[in-house]
Amino acid sequence: MDGDNILDSTAIHPESYDIALKLLDDLGYSKDMIGKSELIKKLDTINLDEYREKLNTDIYTINDIISELLTPGLDPRDSLDDVLLK
Repeated sequence: MDGDNILDSTAIHPESYDIALKLLDDLGYSKDMIGKSELIKKLDTINLDEYREKLNTDIYTINDIISELLTPGLDPRDSLDDVLLK
């Protein structure tokens, strides 16, 4: 969470950082905009297949990257029920 790169606080794998940064650059945003409403609105409107081809990646990777750019640092455990201890 306290890495040097803002992408370190996401679940984006370091080997996909270049893809994420190219996506942001192509959309006209910097990594400082991650999680901001302006970027979120833009990401909701992009054509995934177009960017999959443009960034030379698979649909799963582009979906994961976009999901993390929309909600960086989201802990999937937050949506689970609390554990009942006796």
